[in-house]
Amino acid sequence: MRKLSLLAIFFFALLNAQTNTGGGVNIPSGGVTAKTCPAGQAMTAVTSGGVFTCAAAGTGDVVGPAGATSGDLASFNTATGKLIQDSGIPSAAVMVNTGANTVTAVAAPGTPAAGKGAVYIDSTSKNIAVKDDAGTIKHGIQDVSCGAGTFVSAVSAAGAGTCGTPAAGTAGIQSGAYSAAPACAAGTSGVTYITTDSGLVGFCNGTAWIWKYGPVIAVPTSTSVSNNWINQGGATVTNNASGTGVNFIGNNTGVNSWVLRVQTVPATPYTYKVCFTATTESGGFGGLSLGWTDGLNAATSKLALLSLYTRNTAVSIMGHQQWSNATTPGSSYTITPYEAWAVPYMCMALQDDGVTRKIAFSYDKQNWNTMNYAGEGHADFLTPTYIGYAVNSNNSGIPSMFVWSEEVVAATTF
Repeated sequence: MRKLSLLAIFFFALLNAQTNTGGGVNIPSGGVTAKTCPAGQAMTAVTSGGVFTCAAAGTGDVVGPAGATSGDLASFNTATGKLIQDSGIPSAAVMVNTGANTVTAVAAPGTPAAGKGAVYIDSTSKNIAVKDDAGTIKHGIQDVSCGAGTFVSAVSAAGAGTCGTPAAGTAGIQSGAYSAAPACAAGTSGVTYITTDSGLVGFCNGTAWIWKYGPVIAVPTSTSVSNNWINQGGATVTNNASGTGVNFIGNNTGVNSWVLRVQTVPATPYTYKVCFTATTESGGFGGLSLGWTDGLNAATSKLALLSLYTRNTAVSIMGHQQWSNATTPGSSYTITPYEAWAVPYMCMALQDDGVTRKIAFSYDKQNWNTMNYAGEGHADFLTPTYIGYAVNSNNSGIPSMFVWSEEVVAATTF
């Protein structure tokens, strides 16, 4: 039990007395009566008769600072629950969960107290930034898009990415057109480059590209661009189930009989390229071909073909020939022995600039062997109206091709 001194009693009387009309404080005429409050309570008021009242401690007795910023949030000062302070946080800075919020970008704040950090949207980079208690500012990584042959090689303190090529002595894999391969120097040493137009794989030794790897066979779109038949018979063509090419199955005729899949010739100049794997299943020899024709009639339309004839007991033949129709051979432009048939695939190309026709073959779609360097005239033997690929049974067996790439390039370069 505690008793108050007369000074304390007078202080409470001043706090709780009624104010008179003259602006002074009414002191009860009879004075104040001594009061002892139970444990856990405090004197909170005095009546006009000078009697104090008691109430539970801690009710409404919070003390604030002498001044504060209008609109700032209040926070407790110490753990008593009775002292408050200006938190320095504007109430407008508090996010409301409305589904989307906009945060105003600001300049870097002052250095936070030890053990703390400030998170904000930087007004310059418009990026999330953190300032630590040492005054160091760290940004998040910004979006960056690098061109062909480069990648993000460094990130600045502001979060900006820098594009570059691999550092000297480091390995990396890049890809693109053969002509777009980056210069091979110390800065690209160790880089592997995969060409997207030929399948070649190169390695940079720090001085020059070494192109002795591959080819890597690309997976083409499953489409049959050439969609007209000549001499179809029982031949079929279907898109491969895995979406990697076209299966072309010929006829078992026992005689020379070309089956063609063709399309209308493109506008000149153009280069028409087809890559394929093939089997002939022939007791004698069969043919696989790319060529021009002047119509769709197997009996009357002429053919100018670049053909590979595979034989079971003799040297295979690569030939550029004229055919009077799908079953009658004519003169030959070029006939040459060809012993390297055991390859995973082959590419053939026909080219026409409106004046001269040329033909070529390749294993990698990059290095082409032109069979008729001078070429023949655009309308020599026939005026092309269709272009495509073909198989010839010749003897027993069913020839077939798996066409995994067929394209027309509007240029006169193989």
